[in-house]
Amino acid sequence: MLIKELPHWPPIVGGAIASGSRFPGVGEGVLNGVYPPGDNHQVTFSFTFEGHEYRGHFYAESAELAEKITELLGLNVGKTVMELGELKVDAARPSAQ
Repeated sequence: MLIKELPHWPPIVGGAIASGSRFPGVGEGVLNGVYPPGDNHQVTFSFTFEGHEYRGHFYAESAELAEKITELLGLNVGKTVMELGELKVDAARPSAQ
């Protein structure tokens, strides 16, 4: 299954925005890093857009899925949020694509 086919994708975006700056649209930004999943199956990652850093928050349906997505994103730092949606998630160990 592609990440973009999962419920709750694309992720919710948050972060402070300077006056005159444009907030990132769906799929905009480049992945910088990913944080360990939270207790509520939340996958949080950081990305940059037009020189500013933002956070993406994806709520997975299970702890197992949150772990898989966290690992997959960690292997794909430097890709755009739109490209991340094209990655496949399955029961096998994820790899950079």
